Amino acid sequence: MHVPRIPVELVRSIVRFIQDRHTLLALSLTSSIFNAESEPILYCSMVNTNPDVQRRFLQTVAHDRVRASYVHRYRSFDVRKRDMQDENFVIIFEYLSAALHNMVNLRSFDFNFQALSATARDLAFLDDTYPFKLDSFCGYGYFAPTGIREVLPFLTSQTELRRLALPNYGTSLHSDDEDPVPHHIVTTFMPNLVYIRGQHQLLTALLPGRNTEMVVWELNPFLLRIRQNPVPTYDDEIRSLAPYFKNLKYLSFGYDSAPGEPLDDTFQLIAQLELTNLECLELYQFNVSFRFDSSLMLSLKHLLSTIMIQSNY
Repeated sequence: MHVPRIPVELVRSIVRFIQDRHTLLALSLTSSIFNAESEPILYCSMVNTNPDVQRRFLQTVAHDRVRASYVHRYRSFDVRKRDMQDENFVIIFEYLSAALHNMVNLRSFDFNFQALSATARDLAFLDDTYPFKLDSFCGYGYFAPTGIREVLPFLTSQTELRRLALPNYGTSLHSDDEDPVPHHIVTTFMPNLVYIRGQHQLLTALLPGRNTEMVVWELNPFLLRIRQNPVPTYDDEIRSLAPYFKNLKYLSFGYDSAPGEPLDDTFQLIAQLELTNLECLELYQFNVSFRFDSSLMLSLKHLLSTIMIQSNY
């Protein structure tokens, strides 16, 4: 009996309608037509950080350029203590570079540096030879302070990069360590950055000469307490960055962990800056006694405050 073929347009509509990944995977196994329409969606985003899943994924795209070309977003593997000597975890690194070189259409890349440093490997594979042009890069996880210099060839080769997040760069516990971030990264590299997330050193290097509109400035009161004993203050850092904040429309300013010291005067200093274009200000993890005066910030439309409430139970 002749079974009429379903039009490709209808197959495409069915595939795009399915939201559940497992259902879509099951459907892709029913016929070559459904498989052809499902695979670009199934491989479009890889955010499962489980090492076993990562190994299978990277092994596939390292050897299959067609499937690798479907990848638009990739979040790398996480690491746990028991993974260190695991054979699958070692294999992941063997496929990582080849897989990334095949992801020609990759636009968003989140990389866990803690997984890298945990295996005592360097960052040499992150170089300027990759064919993709990222829109967004996030490097997270603590690692050696010199890491920023090692990834600069990779970052500066991404000329279309618009969003950069390096929240844990510049977290050396010793004040006499070499500055982990070059003082100024020229605007010919990454000229289109509209969003930057990081600590003071990173902002100092990237903000000059750029029309950045969104900044997430992460503070670390523990490290500042070491450098400026006995009372931590951010006044000098705020004043040094103030000239580069004039184009900002969004500023998130606060601690990267638990609420810190009562720094009322420091936060009041923000209201006195010439932030004529600022529309949204987020104060993150500040002391609960803080009073904020926004009367000088006429452009402000949204004032957000986020406070971690610690329970004794």
